[in-house]
Amino acid sequence: MASETYQGLSSLTRNMLRKIDHSETGFAFHLFCAAPHCAEVGKAITEVLLNMGQDSQGRQVLADLGLEGWSRPKQDEINMLVMLFNRYMAVNEPKNLSVAS
Repeated sequence: MASETYQGLSSLTRNMLRKIDHSETGFAFHLFCAAPHCAEVGKAITEVLLNMGQDSQGRQVLADLGLEGWSRPKQDEINMLVMLFNRYMAVNEPKNLSVAS
């Protein structure tokens, strides 16, 4: 999450988030994940996010977040973030993340 976006959130919203890290480079992007048993909810949320720019309320939320819109990440983008995450975690915690294709 970009620092300016995170800092612009209300304290109530920030307290409900689990911030893993932040980026000053703009390389990392917002990402939502759903557990396999929540796949149907994940699909519904995906459709809502991808279509936010289609109505005035959605555009206002995007503007408040400082975003132009949402998009599905490409597999190579996900692979790069997984690689960076694994490197980060190797230094900070002994865990490993894998991506299901």
